[in-house]
Amino acid sequence: MMSLQLAAKALKGVCHGVDTEFSSVSTDTRNIEPGDLYIALQGENFDGHNYIDQALQAGAVAAIVHKDIAQNLPYIKVEDTRKALGALSALWRQSFNGKVVAITGSNGKTTVKEMLAAILSEQGEVLATQGNFNNDIGLPLTMLHMKNEDYGVIEMGANHIGEIAYLTSLAQPDIAVITNAGASHLEGFGSLEGVAIAKGEIYQGLSEDGVAVINKDDSFSEYWHSICDCINIVTFSMCDKTSNVYGEWVQKEQGVELKVYACGEVFSVQLKLHGRHNAMNALAAICVAHVFSVASEKIITALSRFEPVKGRLNIHRVNTQFCVIDDSYNANPASLEAGINVLKSLPGEHWLVMGDMGELGKDEKRLHFSAGIKARELGVDCLLATGNASRAAVEAFGEKARFFESRDELVSYIKQSRQQELGVLVKGSRFMHMENIVESLIEGAV
Repeated sequence: MMSLQLAAKALKGVCHGVDTEFSSVSTDTRNIEPGDLYIALQGENFDGHNYIDQALQAGAVAAIVHKDIAQNLPYIKVEDTRKALGALSALWRQSFNGKVVAITGSNGKTTVKEMLAAILSEQGEVLATQGNFNNDIGLPLTMLHMKNEDYGVIEMGANHIGEIAYLTSLAQPDIAVITNAGASHLEGFGSLEGVAIAKGEIYQGLSEDGVAVINKDDSFSEYWHSICDCINIVTFSMCDKTSNVYGEWVQKEQGVELKVYACGEVFSVQLKLHGRHNAMNALAAICVAHVFSVASEKIITALSRFEPVKGRLNIHRVNTQFCVIDDSYNANPASLEAGINVLKSLPGEHWLVMGDMGELGKDEKRLHFSAGIKARELGVDCLLATGNASRAAVEAFGEKARFFESRDELVSYIKQSRQQELGVLVKGSRFMHMENIVESLIEGAV
């Protein structure tokens, strides 16, 4: 519980009406529970101030607004309700007695977050970011739901310099993890180096007794070491046996078999996930678990049960001759290559269904062209693409590549053309809605 007066003081806002206490915070009147504080956010197409009546009816006991309201509801008036949401979450964090882990990276952060939450749930109560609620609205809302849990596992996303620094200042993590730095959100970061610098902001937000978890296999690991002010650095790797957590992996039909060497212990775990990148994701989660002294038996139990996150390399065996890999949630060059490597582990022909990769800025055409070359080099038999940027991939791939103006045309082509054992990887950025292709292929298969 927190009082309105305490919140107003921290937010440097003006409190109107009687002082009251609130138990949680919401920005959506559809999700308000009795006792909540309602924050009226504004955007290009909405204004939360228009829903004060609904918030009151749903049981809100107070509100944060940027203009005076007529309703009989205590409120704090501030200049910017979005910034107030962040500041309030930072205040709330100070009363949280559990440990907070912050995770960022170009690829794998959601999977690592879910893996770690599963592991820590074996020995305590955990609150983790729901879905990819990882921006300057989603992260504060996650934190404002932290109460008496033992652990908070917080995912951080960004598309411009300074965003991770801001989110880290709110979360005040005890442990910070960067999964990797890759060619994602180049439109905002400008270059791969810009990505690494932006991700590195998560380490600079640690206190002296915080712990930085570093991927020693990443080309920017030395840079991240150099910027850490904390004295505790732990590493994970599949190349360097001197790392705190080292792994060896073998791809099995049912998933990755991972042998782990961690701080003097050796154990193996069978994952339901596929690909080297998911072995690395598991090592990152294991690294944090060892900082918290989680027993290896609990790690094995949690990871062996762990199911793939939806839209991230979900393998659907439609029938004995047809397999669809749903990797439709998002895409960048590194995750595309990882997906192709999983595709190649399947029997039969290997087709790539590719949609545009977003937020690549001035490098968009070059990186799509490179993706077509990489797909051919890795042994993809056929590339089918949709989306304007993906035309470059078709051009680069050459023979046995086709471009389609619509998803329906692409799906029809696959259904009419497949004759032998076939594996299809469906990959594209979120705005391409490639999951619709996955659904059509699965539902229409015979």
